[in-house]
Amino acid sequence: MSQRIGFTKTAIMAKPLMQPSLIFRRNIGFVNRENRVPYYQKLYQTTPGRIWSKSPRAKYMLYPYYALLSFTFSGSMYMMVRLVLGHKTWFSAD
Repeated sequence: MSQRIGFTKTAIMAKPLMQPSLIFRRNIGFVNRENRVPYYQKLYQTTPGRIWSKSPRAKYMLYPYYALLSFTFSGSMYMMVRLVLGHKTWFSAD
């Protein structure tokens, strides 16, 4: 008897990957979690300034971003001036 290669009727029917009871047990840490919405609402509405710099973690994201932005902008300006002067490399005077 030859075996049939391909999709069968049971393979085509989609079965859920996880049962609802397992999903609830897996995400149980979010059920009893503290509601941080009032804290962040007060933080963002009472402190003056730009919204992206109000978070306590903003300095860890913004300062590396500012450094990278200024470094790449400076490098681009440096190379544009060198290309206008006829030098096609970063350091040599070719």
